[in-house]
Amino acid sequence: YGMGVVLAEALTLEKPAEVPRSLEAAQAPRPGWTPVDTLPRGLNDILTRALSPEPDGRFSSAMAMSEALETWLVNSAQTVVPGDVVGFLEALYG
Repeated sequence: YGMGVVLAEALTLEKPAEVPRSLEAAQAPRPGWTPVDTLPRGLNDILTRALSPEPDGRFSSAMAMSEALETWLVNSAQTVVPGDVVGFLEALYG
């Protein structure tokens, strides 16, 4: 779940509204990820699973989430090299 929050924040520059902000909110039922129109469907699908309100609906491990991201990159003909990550972060944060 935590990696899903980090990924969502990195992609949207905002804390997801679905993330509880108090102990009471964490203990209450919560909604799942609300897809963001500016993100590709595949990334929204990954975030939907990573931020599932039910633990059984989430990735079983960080490795499983990593594999889903790698599969999305390959299927969408994306290539990522270290310079791309630097450029992406610079574009986001200046």
